[in-house]
Amino acid sequence: MVHFSIPEIGTLFIPIDSATEYMTDLAARRILEGQTIPHAEKVFSLFEPDTELINRGKLPYPIEFGHRVLIVEDSAGFIVKAQVMEPGQTDEKTPVLLMTELQNRFHGKIKAASFDKGFWSPANLQEISAIVPLVALPKKGKRSGADAAREGSKEFGRLRKWHAGVESAIHALQAGNGLGVCRDKGIDGYQRYLALGVLGRNLQRLGAIFLEKERKRRREQMLMMAA
Repeated sequence: MVHFSIPEIGTLFIPIDSATEYMTDLAARRILEGQTIPHAEKVFSLFEPDTELINRGKLPYPIEFGHRVLIVEDSAGFIVKAQVMEPGQTDEKTPVLLMTELQNRFHGKIKAASFDKGFWSPANLQEISAIVPLVALPKKGKRSGADAAREGSKEFGRLRKWHAGVESAIHALQAGNGLGVCRDKGIDGYQRYLALGVLGRNLQRLGAIFLEKERKRRREQMLMMAA
């Protein structure tokens, strides 16, 4: 059991009290005065004031609350980049700097990259193609003949099939590595929770590789004994 002195209990209620007053003021401005509240002034959680409203536009949860997270997985199944995105930062603002950073980290050895439609812009396609030889970046909206030809190529199709791996990794992070709900506090805690989840996922992947090698070794050993 944890015991608090009276002054300590008082300090626990000060942030919530001030936040409640702020929310009351926002409600009065919006409902009584008919003001439109700027997005930057809105608060979506009393307990986690940095929480963002994320309009995903996808069923079954078109609206979510939390933070956008960028995940990059390599061809071996390891997560090589996990980043909590800045407030207001959207997918299409990230890929050029991201691929420049990763290509520098891996000494120019990245030969192909696949992205979601959310990363699309004509400028992104052009700039990423100068960084990585093969790029699978689906176009948003109506496609031109050139877009259809590009997205219909064998290389594009191969990369898109490979892209399913990162979707599986994201699901695994949420279902198996505790990232469905962050149980830490504040943005620093959120980043720490993400890092620990990614570490757990990568250790699982490493273990799976070692287990597969051991199974292969035993199969070969049994075949030699049978011969």
